[in-house]
Amino acid sequence: MRIEVSQLDGSGAIWTLDGPVVRVGAADNTEVKLPLPGILPLHAVLVLDEGAAQVRPQGRLLLNGYPASDAALNDGDVLELGDGVRLRVRFPKHAAQPPFGPSRLFHGRAGAVLTCVFLAIVVGGAYFAARPRPRDQMAERLAGERMRQDSLRAAQERTQLDRLATLRDEIRDLEDRMADKGEVETRIGEVRRAMQEMGTNVLERVGTEIDASLERRPELKAWQDAIQRIEERDAAAARIIEAHAGSVCLIQGAYGFARKDADGKWRFLREAEPDLLKDIQIEGDKVPLTLAGKGVLFLVEYTGTGFVVDPQGIVLTNRHIAQPWWKNESADPLIEDGYQPRFVHLRAYFPGRKAPVDFDLGKILVSADADLAALRFEPFEGMPKPLPLAPKGSIVAGEKVVLLGYPSGLDALLARGEEDLAVKVSGGSGTDASQILDALAIKGLVRPLPTQGHIGDVLEDKILFDAPTAVGGSGGPLVDLEGRVVAVNYGILKAFSGANFGVPVSRAEPLLARARSK
Repeated sequence: MRIEVSQLDGSGAIWTLDGPVVRVGAADNTEVKLPLPGILPLHAVLVLDEGAAQVRPQGRLLLNGYPASDAALNDGDVLELGDGVRLRVRFPKHAAQPPFGPSRLFHGRAGAVLTCVFLAIVVGGAYFAARPRPRDQMAERLAGERMRQDSLRAAQERTQLDRLATLRDEIRDLEDRMADKGEVETRIGEVRRAMQEMGTNVLERVGTEIDASLERRPELKAWQDAIQRIEERDAAAARIIEAHAGSVCLIQGAYGFARKDADGKWRFLREAEPDLLKDIQIEGDKVPLTLAGKGVLFLVEYTGTGFVVDPQGIVLTNRHIAQPWWKNESADPLIEDGYQPRFVHLRAYFPGRKAPVDFDLGKILVSADADLAALRFEPFEGMPKPLPLAPKGSIVAGEKVVLLGYPSGLDALLARGEEDLAVKVSGGSGTDASQILDALAIKGLVRPLPTQGHIGDVLEDKILFDAPTAVGGSGGPLVDLEGRVVAVNYGILKAFSGANFGVPVSRAEPLLARARSK
């Protein structure tokens, strides 16, 4: 059996392989080699057997946007591995699969026709072409679905714990990298130890020698100046983190897709209830979506970063955080079918505050030419101070900077706590992301992760820097040693961990002027 695996972003590579086993991972002995961040040496195994295919994850994996353990593969399925690496699976010798499920039901013009047929069946009660299933078969299907859900929850728990362990290791690595300031500081440490061995009055003697003859011993003056500069920079970075961390918020949102009904009310897509599925043949584990019934809302939850820039309650962040469906390929089919993305909630969690604040959904402003957005909330007592913005032209390549944000979002907050914190918080708050964040806020565990680095290059529309970050840190402020925001973090270069991107903060001036006047 032949399988075709194509990378949807990054290199755009395509692998055409024969079974029975295809290994996916970062190791050299894998058939689909992906040496990218977040990819394990052996991340997943694709098993091909007599016309059937199955994926067996060894690490974090989403199948068509849903967490998966061992699961069947169909033509056109999309696998997401590690930190957002997406692969599409094709079976060249097989016909296209029936267009059911969230990833196919609403795709293109043909999907729109199928959607209308499906809604006519559900809402109008029209007869479906296939024969109705007997009640005993439906009961068997529902029992199987419950077993599948139990298995899925167990797999999600295993995946979550594995992910937490990985994140914990990454955070320790970041802390180690922050502690290592390079060869210059190593040499300075050696000079300090040598001076201590010479006696308690060595600094005074060295200072006397330098004053007496700088031309004869200029290297001592250079080392002494280097020590002073590094100590001043370290002290400045510590002051920035202490002064600015409280103004950097974690943004958490949930949105769905909706249409207006005849009465002008918005109706959201939901998972079809079992009673509505009795006359429909369902492909695999997919559950169709519908506007009818009272099934579970089809929602997309996510996190990002933002920071206060005005005492009126204005937060600056990325456009792809304020409008997460912007340039999002997974949302395009539903939008093309006439559904509109709408927020269920969009809120901010500030360090030291035990309750979130809701953004005004009617006052979201986005930039037309940069990945920037301004959000508004009602100012509250004890609100953190706005961060100062650096003027245009003040950014210099090579300058030391501090990045504040929430990389990896909820997972990182859990990973930074106790070993069993995830179990404690989840057990007391359910599985809803906002409920877990509420519990973390009450425990005082919502605070940004600071990382340090340098500006690599300054361009008209972007700034390159090497302070470590990850998905979830988008929208965080990049701050110079004078405490001014020089850029807004918006992207990472996955092929090279030493380069991340920020939008120069000067490009936010027109946007903030509109926000202050609205």
